[in-house]
Amino acid sequence: MTTSASVTMADAPRRLTGWHVLGALVAFFGITIAVNVAFIYFAVTTFSGVETENAYKRGVAYNQQYEVVRREAALGWQGTLAVEGGVPVLTLVDKSGRPLSGMHLAAKVGRPSVDRFDRPLAFREPAAGRYIAETAPLAAGAWMAVIEVRDPSKRSGDPSLRIKERLWVSR
Repeated sequence: MTTSASVTMADAPRRLTGWHVLGALVAFFGITIAVNVAFIYFAVTTFSGVETENAYKRGVAYNQQYEVVRREAALGWQGTLAVEGGVPVLTLVDKSGRPLSGMHLAAKVGRPSVDRFDRPLAFREPAAGRYIAETAPLAAGAWMAVIEVRDPSKRSGDPSLRIKERLWVSR
């Protein structure tokens, strides 16, 4: 009677060796480092460079800015900004709802995420309190408009009303 006592490698249980553990650790940390490097690369290369101009000076002058906002609120002027045919249209009324005519407007419009599309806006007043931007129609998408309204009869350098509003242009 012959018995076969040979054991093949397939039958033997696999042993976890130091090389296996080392390979698993290197693979784990290699993948983790590669993903972090990719995240850092995309974060640095997609930064638009938009930041606050003169952040320190603006922070120091916070109380002055707060006072300007308080004066604007006491004045009671209201501005409604809309888009008609791709062109910004501003309607200005005073505290009692009467249209504000003959105001000086300083305005700019741009994309909210990057500043390379920023451009100034000039307005004309075809009707009392209704100001239409003299510009080519804005392209579809999100825009940010910043408008400063000044009363020409006042000598103060501060605007009487500041409007900062996000616009959506659809086509």
